[in-house]
Amino acid sequence: SGGRYACLSMCVGVGQGIAMVIERVE
Repeated sequence: SGGRYACLSMCVGVGQGIAMVIERVE
């Protein structure tokens, strides 16, 4: 379950990073 949590945390972090980039572009 630890690995699953790490993957989920990474996915969330990546999603926030992409959203931040999109907001900056717009």
